[in-house]
Amino acid sequence: MRRFLLRRLGMSVLLMWLVASLIFLMIHALPGDPAMAVLGGGDASPTPEQLITVRAKLGLDVPLYEQYLNYFGRLARGNLGESLLNGRPVALDLGLRLPRTLQLIIPTVMISLLLGVPLGIIAAKFRKTWVDPVVSGIALLGFSLPVFVVGTLLVLIFSLKLKWFPPSGWVDFSEQPLEFFRRLTLPVVALTFGPLATTMRMTRTSMLEQLNMDYTRTARAKGLSDRIVIYRHALRNALLPVVTVVGLQFGNMFAGSVLAEYLFNWPGLNNLMFRAIGVRDYPVVQGVVLLSSVMFVLINLLTDVSYALLNPRIRYD
Repeated sequence: MRRFLLRRLGMSVLLMWLVASLIFLMIHALPGDPAMAVLGGGDASPTPEQLITVRAKLGLDVPLYEQYLNYFGRLARGNLGESLLNGRPVALDLGLRLPRTLQLIIPTVMISLLLGVPLGIIAAKFRKTWVDPVVSGIALLGFSLPVFVVGTLLVLIFSLKLKWFPPSGWVDFSEQPLEFFRRLTLPVVALTFGPLATTMRMTRTSMLEQLNMDYTRTARAKGLSDRIVIYRHALRNALLPVVTVVGLQFGNMFAGSVLAEYLFNWPGLNNLMFRAIGVRDYPVVQGVVLLSSVMFVLINLLTDVSYALLNPRIRYD
């Protein structure tokens, strides 16, 4: 197990270095001059001396390879630069916004697991009855409805018509716990449809595959009940692909939650990046993309470890 962990950890570090390098190159390939953004954008008419001064302050007056080395030097110290718009440290803004994005992502993934896995098991167990088509129809509905459609419908029904929940906004949990959960409900529900459908469908498919394996037939032939066969024998093996899918969903949610954050005016990472792109605040965009990428790599590392714990044979592959 130690060898497996070291190998996966080394691959994760290499991948994070490649991601950081790619982000650096892509940001520098974007059109526009960051110095112009600092001095007021396209409508401003800065003097050449002002442009030279700002470029020197931003470290853009040195060759690209030296900027690359300085970039990784700052990353090693935890310095992600400062916003071109307000001069605030990017790391400070990310530290404030990351927990707010996680407030959407973690409940979404938990609900998709708590509902998707049991519903998938039920659909597999009763595959020749009316239950399976109903559950499959729910999954198909979840696949078909994007976040912005579900979110808009939720706002129209539960905010504007029934007035049960606020249409948008965020409050601090420590200050107004009840109001925080009222504002959290609609964006989490809007985000849950897709992951819930994927988890449900993957669990059903994996369970059907395991229930048709020789070892489950042998367990039934020995007189074991369906409950023991499903939950003690088949479920552990069926969860292997589900764990992979859930891990990928968790990582993808860092990018996929942008629509929910924008629609419900939730001040998370993606909302910050969306506004930074509009004003060409390159350090903020670079910091958000880098943090999201690192989180995705770490989540995949945890997924690999969970996969190995569920299936010990993987540790020795």
